[in-house]
Amino acid sequence: MRPFGKKSLDKADSTETAKRETRFRGRRSRNAVDESADAEELRRLLREHAREAERSRKDWLRELDDLKRSLRQRVEEVELREAELTEATRRLERSRDGRGRRGRRSLENELNEREEALEKLSLELDERATDLEKREREVRRREQQAGRRSTS
Repeated sequence: MRPFGKKSLDKADSTETAKRETRFRGRRSRNAVDESADAEELRRLLREHAREAERSRKDWLRELDDLKRSLRQRVEEVELREAELTEATRRLERSRDGRGRRGRRSLENELNEREEALEKLSLELDERATDLEKREREVRRREQQAGRRSTS
C-alpha cells in the first residue's frame, strides 16, 4: 500500500492485498462460527447451571420447612411443659400459704369423717360379735340339754 491509503497501481501488489483481505475475512467468518458455537455452549451451560441452582434451592427450601415444622413442635412441647411447671408451682405455693391450709383442713375433715365411719363400723362389728357369742352359748346350752334328754 502506498501512503495516504491509496492502492498501488501495481497489479501484483493489489492481488497480494486482496488475498490478505480474503484470508482475514475467512478468519473472521470462522471466528464468527466459533464464537456463535461458543455462545450457544455458554448459554446451554448457563441454563443447566440455572436448573441445578433451582433444584438446589427447592431442596434447601424443603429442608428449611422441615426444620421449621420440627422447631414449632418443640416449641409446643416446651410451652406444655412450662404450663405444667407453672401449675405445679402454683399448687406448691398454695400449700405453703393460707390457701393451702384450707386444703389441709378439708383433708383433715375427710380423714376425721373416715375415722368416724371406721369407728361406727368397728362398733357394729363388736355388737355382731357379742350377738354371735350369745347365740353360740345358747346353741351349746341347747345341745347339752338335748344330750341329757337322750341319755336319760
